[in-house]
Amino acid sequence: MTRTARILIIDDDADSREIMRVVLTHAGHTVETAADGTQGLAKFATDENWDLVLLDQMMPGMSGLDMLRHLRAHDPDAKVIIVTDYATIDIAVGALRGGAEDFLRKPFSVNVLHGAVQAALAHPPRRATGAKITSAGASGTARSGTEEITGTVQTGPGRDSFLVNGYHFQRIEFPTMRDEKMTMQVCRAFAVQSPSGETRYCAVDVALLAREMLRVALGQDCAPADPVWDRICENALANYLWEKASICTETLRVYDLTVEQLQMARALVQTQCAEDAV
Repeated sequence: MTRTARILIIDDDADSREIMRVVLTHAGHTVETAADGTQGLAKFATDENWDLVLLDQMMPGMSGLDMLRHLRAHDPDAKVIIVTDYATIDIAVGALRGGAEDFLRKPFSVNVLHGAVQAALAHPPRRATGAKITSAGASGTARSGTEEITGTVQTGPGRDSFLVNGYHFQRIEFPTMRDEKMTMQVCRAFAVQSPSGETRYCAVDVALLAREMLRVALGQDCAPADPVWDRICENALANYLWEKASICTETLRVYDLTVEQLQMARALVQTQCAEDAV
């Protein structure tokens, strides 16, 4: 059942603002709009009953990410979806870690907008530490190389999860990962929940070429269990959801690494070394 809500749209682009207003009003939501950050903050601050804010990332005077910080400072439980046609997936993941509910890349379809809004309304408010997938578990089959991993995985507290284009994803453990060959692979499993509530899990494999690229960039080898691979696999899946807005039905393979992924990995390793030295 579709839940209706009070939604505030903050976007300096009049056409984009009006299209979102019409689409969401037609869906039964009560919608108000603001043309810039100052007007948006004023409307948000004078009303305690907003269910959701749709916030443009690029606005004159105050960026969407700055606005996000102001909104969360005023109300830590504020639900915010950032929309943009300029950002990279790395900026998107940064916004999600900062507490945004979702990050939609323009242009998006009516179905993607509806799905993202309903997914945001259906889940508890995010904190900066990340929301959690609320389904009981993920069922299905993930494949890693020639190994097929089948079962039901319960999601649990304490794990980071993210929302991209209305799709939640959260890293989980493979039900079976015991033989020596599998433990030598760099592979991570994720539960992915669509805006409609369908939950499946998929695997992300890192190819030997990508592992060698990281070894050369860092000047050291990272073991398959190293947390740096968690972040790289998260980033790869986020990129897929960012581009496709659909659940990956086959193993997602990482054959090479982007500059952003290498920088992210280097920063993570440096942080780990600093913590170990304390």
